[in-house]
Amino acid sequence: MAKKDKIRFNFDPKFQLHRACCNDNLRPALGHIFFQEGYAYATNAFIAVKAKLTDICTCDPTSIELLNGYAIEADDFRKLLKYDSIIIEKDGIIRIEDGSFNITIRLKREVKEPKEKMEVHGPDVDAVIRGNDEGNEAIKAIGFNASLLNELRAAMGLDAEIKFAFRNANKPIIVSACNKVLDYDVQGIIMPRLVD
Repeated sequence: MAKKDKIRFNFDPKFQLHRACCNDNLRPALGHIFFQEGYAYATNAFIAVKAKLTDICTCDPTSIELLNGYAIEADDFRKLLKYDSIIIEKDGIIRIEDGSFNITIRLKREVKEPKEKMEVHGPDVDAVIRGNDEGNEAIKAIGFNASLLNELRAAMGLDAEIKFAFRNANKPIIVSACNKVLDYDVQGIIMPRLVD
């Protein structure tokens, strides 16, 4: 008798958004994944990912809408991926019930910065992507941290080939899948580095 596949009501573990975040005491917002207007955003200031929630989460649309305006700590997101089923509730609560135990994760409406509280809002990835289209000067050389590229690829759920869109030596590099149509909406950004 063949083992039945379990139906997953959670984020797809292929999209490891927590890997695009970082632990930064001066900028704690970089340690969170933000949910805004149907998208999840994650960044560590060197790379960023924007992914459509209905493409990376198998929960019902009503539950996905409950995430809007909240943020989850990257480590909590990583833990969620281990389970087949989560329950998204009102007021920013995610429950995991697995047999004999029950875990509750509270999402945040605000992230405490060192001096003041900041309302939850993700990085403005769309503005960076739009701004990348401005100017078309020739690019002589461009550099980026290759280890960050591996983190970005994992966070975007890309298995193999990727392509880069270069606009200017000091503009963000847009990263996407190479020569194949994805069945999900995800974009990435990697910041360039100075090269000699």
